[in-house]
Amino acid sequence: MMSHSVVTDTVARYVDDSSLSAWLDTVLKQSHGELYRVKGIIYIYGHEAPFVLQGVQSIVKMDQVEDYDESRTNGTHYPSCSSIVFIGIGLDKQKLQRGFSECIVFEEEEEDVDLSF
Repeated sequence: MMSHSVVTDTVARYVDDSSLSAWLDTVLKQSHGELYRVKGIIYIYGHEAPFVLQGVQSIVKMDQVEDYDESRTNGTHYPSCSSIVFIGIGLDKQKLQRGFSECIVFEEEEEDVDLSF
């Protein structure tokens, strides 16, 4: 008998919307009914307010938070934290965390900095 699993990951970075959507689609297709729920607070690159991610089995929905307080960005251009939680049976923790990390936008991708003087 397989045990229930909870896999979480949190990063203080923005997430790329198209990468996240493609990755979640793959996770849902490969879960074969073993993924019960997915939840998260996701900061999408290009948006100040975070999105609430909610999913049950093969249905996932993201809605942007209304009335967001921009002071929650820790005084930087980085968000507080993007977090995701998976609940299911026999989940591969390392594979899920690696997949989520591949959706992160890193600083050099976030902005083109002109270093010419």
